[in-house]
Amino acid sequence: MKLLEMYMANGKAVTVIFMALSIFLMLVPSMVIGQKCNKGKFVLKEDGLCNESPYELVFEDGFDVPELDNSKWLPRYTWHNSDGLALYTLGLNYEFADGILKLIPKKEKNRANRIDYLPETDTLGDGLVNNRQYEFTSGMIFSKNLYGDGVFEIRCKIPSGQDYWPAFWLFGDGGELDIFEFYEHGELFSNYRHRVRMNQHHNGSCPTKHYGPDYSGEFHTFKLVREPYKLEWYVDGTLKRRVWLYYGKFGKGLSCNKQVDGKKVKRNNIYPVGPMHLIVNLSIAGENPTLPNTMEIDYIKIYKRKTGS
Repeated sequence: MKLLEMYMANGKAVTVIFMALSIFLMLVPSMVIGQKCNKGKFVLKEDGLCNESPYELVFEDGFDVPELDNSKWLPRYTWHNSDGLALYTLGLNYEFADGILKLIPKKEKNRANRIDYLPETDTLGDGLVNNRQYEFTSGMIFSKNLYGDGVFEIRCKIPSGQDYWPAFWLFGDGGELDIFEFYEHGELFSNYRHRVRMNQHHNGSCPTKHYGPDYSGEFHTFKLVREPYKLEWYVDGTLKRRVWLYYGKFGKGLSCNKQVDGKKVKRNNIYPVGPMHLIVNLSIAGENPTLPNTMEIDYIKIYKRKTGS
């Protein structure tokens, strides 16, 4: 109390409170592990089904062969050819070295359709004509297969500098899951925030931002655990976020063995459903990206729970 009185006497109490509040607000994004998204009333129609079987590796690409594995990946989306200001080329923005896949942005002009199967003169949803001028090219990989529940993991290093939008994510008819994306237009990556984001593509979104080190300085591991009733995001083995499909009293998430037929709950209405493609892309989001640059990928792994055990 004496200390507070001294600060009050010196007119510094407001400054102290403001500093404390600023620190709290800065830490809040990193504290949001059990976030609740867009909840609505719901009555369970059946008991929860639990599968506690161990996980097994079902997919791995360590990029040890100096070319993209065409049995696993496509070099573009299946619906368009670009993101932001960059055209994704057919494999011209890759390099392979010592088991690392490098996605390489380049400043080079190209005139191309954003969507191949539409006429050049069609106006698209972004208000621009389909056939357009691109000032940059970049690289991405898009899984040929669709994946449901499981563990999705990448070890990678994002590009340094500014005006990039690297992302590792899942996308399908039933929604979108951003395992990570980095984006702050016009700022250095040392100031970037790590944002893990869940986005039900047609029914809203529920993003969360987490602050960390300069992720362009070295390789980091990012992982999503996708279960029928729960989603968890990890960075370098540390849990950063957890979202549940159902919530009980006091907003507590319901594990599978707590889901009982006829029970009144709150349902996460933007929980993603169905199989999805796995995507890694390096988009260019501003007009002055730092060049030369790379996004480096060490490996991508997918695990699923064993069946019949």
